Amino acid sequence: MMSKTTTERYEKLMEAMSPCSKELYFKDEVQRELTELKRVIVNCTYNEEHAENLRLGLGDVVRHLQEKNNERGNMADEYLERLTEECKLFDSVLGRECAGNAGELQAFRSLETVTSNNEMFRNLELCNGENRGELDAVVITSKAIFLIEVKNSGHDMIIDAKGNYFRARGYMTMDYNIGEKVNNKEFLLRSAIENTLKARGKKVKIVNLVVFANSKINVTNRYKYFSTCFLSQLPHLIDEYKGEDIYAEEDVQEIKIAMEKAEEKKAYPLDLDVNQMKHDFAMAMALLEMPEFVESSIVTETETNTQVENTESRHSLKIIGGISVAVTFVLAIVSAVTIHKKSK
Repeated sequence: MMSKTTTERYEKLMEAMSPCSKELYFKDEVQRELTELKRVIVNCTYNEEHAENLRLGLGDVVRHLQEKNNERGNMADEYLERLTEECKLFDSVLGRECAGNAGELQAFRSLETVTSNNEMFRNLELCNGENRGELDAVVITSKAIFLIEVKNSGHDMIIDAKGNYFRARGYMTMDYNIGEKVNNKEFLLRSAIENTLKARGKKVKIVNLVVFANSKINVTNRYKYFSTCFLSQLPHLIDEYKGEDIYAEEDVQEIKIAMEKAEEKKAYPLDLDVNQMKHDFAMAMALLEMPEFVESSIVTETETNTQVENTESRHSLKIIGGISVAVTFVLAIVSAVTIHKKSK
């Protein structure tokens, strides 16, 4: 059972960790909420200015608490064991969000340099029954509708003939089937606009592009149902696309309206149990940090009485010592006078 002081410390820490308190989040909220929660946890562990100057992270928090735990007889083992894995998962989820959002932002900036007339959508969420997907970007021109999937990888990539997506790290690691993912997004896009175009006597022409934000990697694509490129090539592929002008300006605007009507944003739970992580951090901090605070900052009634008694004793000794010195001084004078008389 926790002491009153430890309980109060736990409650204050839980109250401070207000970010990521909802059950569901829209995509554009996730990175901001996770980043803010990370900042709060680090600042609860360290001096805020110190933490920012040294750019401390959750790994530093775990190491700090593990050191404290060793010093205090492993009293927080249960919480630290979970917290260690929770922080690793947290950093992994946040890292993916940051990399993905950074890649998309770079792609959007690249698309702003497209010179041909176009309408562009960013992070378009579509659904067809239970089938849902987010399209990173869609660019509508007179020649085609470009469906753009953005990837931001630090490793060389290989996409095989079946659409399987491999990372090359000295060995091959399959992530998922990107072919199926892009095909599903094309299906959702086609479903959203085909009735509109059919009513106007126009066909649906969608061009799939997988764009890599990191131009320092090598990409091998053996899948024939989409093309790959880097950001620097993206606007040129759109502007220089060889095809007939099949969509008039009125068609482009009707496609845009159909896509706006079809868009349906949905909030999702986070990919980790944030509440459990908050609990484990707060418990570890309350158990490991508060005893030190109590010892240095809180004086009990017994300690106070002892201090008073010690002070009074020292004061009495000083008085007795002072009297002794005075008596000795008087005796010395009397002795001196007596000796002087005898000498006469």
